Amino acid sequence: MLSMHRVKTGEISVDLYRAFVAARDQREYGDYEVATIIGPELARRTVADAATFIDAVEALLRAEGQLC
Repeated sequence: MLSMHRVKTGEISVDLYRAFVAARDQREYGDYEVATIIGPELARRTVADAATFIDAVEALLRAEGQLC
């Protein structure tokens, strides 16, 4: 739904959406794969991407008057 409602409209960038999907996939691998190891560099990049994604969503919600 995020892709259909926010990415296709240009409200969320494709790069941020890809970072979101990658983080979700990493979480799912960690939940369901027996031997998943995420190294420190990937973890740092994922956290940085997540912070950027959160900032973008907060700005979008503020612009829509949905967040104070």
